Amino acid sequence: MHHPRAHRCRRRPQRGIPAATGGPSGGYDRQPAWAAPITHLLLPGEVARIQVDAYGWRWEPSDVAYDRRFLLLGGPIGMAVSGVASVVANRGVRRRAERDAAPAWRALGALIVIATDLRLLVWHQNAWNSVWYSAITEAGLDGAESHVELSFAADPPYRLQGGQARSLYERVQASRSGRA
Repeated sequence: MHHPRAHRCRRRPQRGIPAATGGPSGGYDRQPAWAAPITHLLLPGEVARIQVDAYGWRWEPSDVAYDRRFLLLGGPIGMAVSGVASVVANRGVRRRAERDAAPAWRALGALIVIATDLRLLVWHQNAWNSVWYSAITEAGLDGAESHVELSFAADPPYRLQGGQARSLYERVQASRSGRA
């Protein structure tokens, strides 16, 4: 049986939350209080800057399958008529499937985005994903300052919408230019 005090956490310093040992501030970087649950994700010396609740989209095709159906009825005339009808119906189904599969903005849903000095941490489908600033080829802010678009060389772009879109955009730009 464990002593009740054995699981007690020692008190954290007033200035920050431990991000990792050996960082530039002796193992304690000035993390905001909301960053406590994610400090285990941060690299040594990495600092969480802002947290944004956003709604996300990704520009990508959709996986759409369609079934071809062919029906032949009756004698030679019935078979010809039902065969033509099957071909026409299959063409419509195929066109609809092609239209649905065409690349478009596909909703990712609600996201939590944490901008650090090295990357974006994105909470999606119950997991944290890293979007490294070095992989971003272009970042844009729409005219209404409600959407941030991030483009990549080898991956489809992201669109993030939220009340702090401008702050997120500025953080991405600063980190990409080395002014983190």
